[in-house]
Amino acid sequence: SNPFSSAWERDYTAIYYANLFLEDDLGLNTHYLVDPESDRALKLALQGDAYAMRAWYLYDLLKIFGGEGPDGKMYGVPVFTKPIKSSEIDNNKIRRATYDETVAQILEDIDSAMVYLPQNNRDYPGDVITLTPVTGSVRYRCADQVAMNGLRAMTYLLWASPAFCQDASVAAERYRKAAEYASLVINHKLEIEAPLGFDPKESVKWSDVNGKDVIWPSPVVSSGVHDTFFPIGFQGTADINPSQNLVDCFPMANGYPIDDVRSGYDAKNPYEGRDPRFYGTIFHDGSSHKNSSGLITYTFDCAGADAPSVGNTSVTSYYIRKFTYADYNPFAATVVKGNVFIAFERFEQMCLIFAEAACQCAGPEVAINGLTAKQALSFIRSKTTRDNVPGLGVTSDPYLDECAASAAKFLALVKNEWRITTCFEGYHYYNVRRWTADHNDLSAINVDVKGALVTADGSGRKY
Repeated sequence: SNPFSSAWERDYTAIYYANLFLEDDLGLNTHYLVDPESDRALKLALQGDAYAMRAWYLYDLLKIFGGEGPDGKMYGVPVFTKPIKSSEIDNNKIRRATYDETVAQILEDIDSAMVYLPQNNRDYPGDVITLTPVTGSVRYRCADQVAMNGLRAMTYLLWASPAFCQDASVAAERYRKAAEYASLVINHKLEIEAPLGFDPKESVKWSDVNGKDVIWPSPVVSSGVHDTFFPIGFQGTADINPSQNLVDCFPMANGYPIDDVRSGYDAKNPYEGRDPRFYGTIFHDGSSHKNSSGLITYTFDCAGADAPSVGNTSVTSYYIRKFTYADYNPFAATVVKGNVFIAFERFEQMCLIFAEAACQCAGPEVAINGLTAKQALSFIRSKTTRDNVPGLGVTSDPYLDECAASAAKFLALVKNEWRITTCFEGYHYYNVRRWTADHNDLSAINVDVKGALVTADGSGRKY
């Protein structure tokens, strides 16, 4: 089966509806509200939304399907600016745009969206521009200029990556653009939203769509992840499991990787003294699911009831904690699953884009718009966890300091931070793909997925 076929249908259907709205200025010529000022504001915002949606879905298609063809040329995807239903597209007749042409259309649509969209879908005290009935926080979860700068950063980073750009000087310019646009978003958070309570060290709450870290979220829905994440002993099916490969990416609490002798890693006690983010992301053998009052509702026994051999349990002996709701208890009289949302864009993602792009075009400690790649990465590593435990770099981070002295070592650290920070969010496959210059080289994608074997006897647990 083709895991990407639904994306093709979904994205081109969305583009079809955006094109319907934009054709003949339908949106701008429609009367929505009685009040003239509010009607005009809504018209402009919806026009911007349509361009933003077309740009977003075209970017998604490019990310999934763009790349080098059999003839050695770099291809994007078919570009439609007129309404054509996905079911009416004849794949044998349509022209596949080049990669550069597809990017050009995305950036053009972002430019158009910027003309119509409000700066930010938040309410700022005393700012009358955002106090009309149709702008400000009432538009939260819709596109705005901050989100469009984020999409620009995402597009330029993809376009600059080794898989899609072989010219070093051209790539450097694209990386700089990615860094510049990402810095606009980061600085907006640090400077404009600080009075609203934004703190770069504040933890990410995946049940809170209004979290200050969020830039562009999906609508919030009742969470269904627990059935998929938890084992049969906690009324789940454990269909999706963390790998040992991912677990090994988490450093120790002092910031050093586990294969560095300075880390203090003990293979006989692999879960002691790890990066605080590890415990907020993954359930391991012996860890517990606790409710918001600290009461243990389930403890994972990966040598017994939750071992891979039991069935409807993790095949790797690890379970996902990220996105789960603390007060979920399938044995309670009333089961509360909590809420969850998708962050299309968020602060940490922009920090990762900036850190990677700035390192590639300038270096780890050269400022772009007042920010360095090292500073951006420090925001991520020092972030408080969901358990309100300070991040590993909140006081000092000697390993980050060491990596900042070498662009190559810093870039390797950035890639590892991408994997840790955005795990289970759908980034890793596409990152590995764009980082691989030779499209025939699948070694970084076709890797053995590893797990842990946990045994127990009179002498204790063995891993």
